[in-house]
Amino acid sequence: MASLGMGVNIGKYYENDPELGDFVTLRVSISANTRKGIYYDSTQWGYSWYNVSNPTNITGYNTGNWLTIPWELGGPFLFYGVEYTSIWVCSNGFVCLNSNYTNATPSSIPSANKPDTIIAPFWRDLDPSAGGNITYGLIYGTPNLFVISWNNVPNKADTVPQTFQLVIRGRVGGSNEFQNALLFQYKSITKDPDLLTTVGIEDQTGSKGTSVDPNSLGNNNYCLLFQYSIMGCRLVSLKIKLTKVDTYAVIEPMRTDEYLGGYNVILNNSANPCGEVFGAAIGFAADLLITNYEAGIIFDTLLITTQALSNYFSGQLSRPIFDSGAAGHNETEAFVSATCADEDSLVMPFDATLADVIIWGLTDNNNRNHLLTVTAESTYKSIDDLSTHTISTSVTLYMYAVTPSTPEGPTHVFTDYAYNYSTSYTDQEGFPVRYEFNWSDGTEDTITGWKASGVTVTAQHSWASPRTYQVRARTQNIYDEYWSGVWTGWSPPLNVTVGNRYLTINTRIYSTGARLYNVKVWINSVLYYSPVTIIAAAGTTYNIQVESTVTRSSATYVFYRWNDGSTANPRTISFPSTGNVTLTAYYLIVCPSLFVWNGSQYVYETVLDIHAESDITVQHEIEQQLALDGTLYKLELRELDNFTSHIDQVKLYAVDSTGEWYLCPLKSANYNGIVVTKTLQQDDDKRINLAPTETVSLKFQRSIPYSETAYFIFEINGYNKKVP
Repeated sequence: MASLGMGVNIGKYYENDPELGDFVTLRVSISANTRKGIYYDSTQWGYSWYNVSNPTNITGYNTGNWLTIPWELGGPFLFYGVEYTSIWVCSNGFVCLNSNYTNATPSSIPSANKPDTIIAPFWRDLDPSAGGNITYGLIYGTPNLFVISWNNVPNKADTVPQTFQLVIRGRVGGSNEFQNALLFQYKSITKDPDLLTTVGIEDQTGSKGTSVDPNSLGNNNYCLLFQYSIMGCRLVSLKIKLTKVDTYAVIEPMRTDEYLGGYNVILNNSANPCGEVFGAAIGFAADLLITNYEAGIIFDTLLITTQALSNYFSGQLSRPIFDSGAAGHNETEAFVSATCADEDSLVMPFDATLADVIIWGLTDNNNRNHLLTVTAESTYKSIDDLSTHTISTSVTLYMYAVTPSTPEGPTHVFTDYAYNYSTSYTDQEGFPVRYEFNWSDGTEDTITGWKASGVTVTAQHSWASPRTYQVRARTQNIYDEYWSGVWTGWSPPLNVTVGNRYLTINTRIYSTGARLYNVKVWINSVLYYSPVTIIAAAGTTYNIQVESTVTRSSATYVFYRWNDGSTANPRTISFPSTGNVTLTAYYLIVCPSLFVWNGSQYVYETVLDIHAESDITVQHEIEQQLALDGTLYKLELRELDNFTSHIDQVKLYAVDSTGEWYLCPLKSANYNGIVVTKTLQQDDDKRINLAPTETVSLKFQRSIPYSETAYFIFEINGYNKKVP
């Protein structure tokens, strides 16, 4: 039922203004319309023919001419919420308000076909060059009437004359009942199924219209009334809301007529109201604030132009009532509003605009980010039940602190050694810049010489005492150095730990003590690979984390514990005042591991995770090549760490290309020289206890031809409690 749009023009940023300090100007313009709720009713009406004699000078076939709509109607002609001051009359029984089409073949109403914005009392292929005439005139009365008549204009096909007229009624008082109602009057017409005829009206987009079956018309002395229904919506108010969350900003709407403006929109005709003007119109409207200028905005492809109310009948629509409120440091919302001054719903506006200049003031030290949400809000009233509705749209603006990049350089260093740190900054205006590095140790900042914008700059520093410091940088361009002395905000900091001792992290296999190399280690969220040694400082807190699971080509390892007995991962330590710290993370091999015979040797396949308190069943699709040795498939289960796996049953399935599983019978199972075939064939309380370093060898009988086997599934039932 209603549309709402907003344009925000972000102005120049001002630094250290003598009166306002740091600020940016925002030009916010919003417009709303309710014309989507406009429609026309049609009904039979009392017939009264009006004789008019002014010639339209339309005498040729398939031609037309523009006429000026007289002001005596009470203002421009209001049609589907848009006001027009001229009208195109076509020889073929219709008029247009925004184009000069002369189509001889009628289209249905509504239709995507051109023309749009059409009023068709009797659209048919007519030919005034063969006879008759087309006239117009103004009839004075209550109300005044503008009449266009097709008098005895013959059909092109059979020369039978047709006489009908269009009557545009003037606006009456403050009531909307007959404001620019339309009369279609038929003095003498003929109906012929072979002659295409369209009767009705259509809006500016071709998406809405009211049509009448021409066969329902009376042949003589018949009249139709088309009137704009009082149903629909009218605008009540517009509001611009500006919402912030930080306390380092203020919002100040400008309150003078020079900046604050808005009108209940009066719509006039344009030569091309549906043209490609959206982008330019929005930008123009936002820039000019829709105050003392004529600007354009598109809603639903319709061009709206605003005019000072004195240009038209000021008694119909009035200037709104403005209100506004600022937001200080501790307040979150400012606003600007415009409320319709009329109490009568029927004369509230279809369309309205509101615009203002907003001062967004910033009171930080150029080191904080800011955000501001600008919301356009439209409240409108439904005329039929007087219910009130609100729609809104919003955009969030971000103001980022313009600083150099975070300095780069080593983050763990020794005391009394000099290290290099670098950063860069691109000046918005391309001026040369100089840099100031702050080392957070109480020493004097380092200020560089002037450098070209965008060039990486390096400064050197050493620290005397062990602890964690922050390295920051800021810049100043040569213009600001001369005029205001202003620097940018400080960059995000780089944390540098200065020490004279070491923190070492090792990773090893628990059962053998062998090193596990290249395990991921995070120290204060910085990624390293084991073994790792960093320079540390006494009293500094370190958060340390290692990978929980590590996979190598022959096995999978899981984190077990640290050398000091802690099982926390991640863990936090405070570096002691004396000595170095070495931590070792121990890993366990997840067992049992499955190996398969590939024709020449047993190769590692996977870890079978049966770690549980009691029996569980695990299935695994074999990925390595499993070769036949005669008619047998050979596999091994190996326990590779200090855990015992309690194995109750094992199975091997061959799967064909259709997905059918075939059990390969277990023919032999040998464990420490003991035959345990029957033990592993049955799912019962009997099991083998596969201890660390032990192996059980398995042989399965082929069940289907090897050539028909797509893949194998190995199944194990048992458990491993993971207790060393």
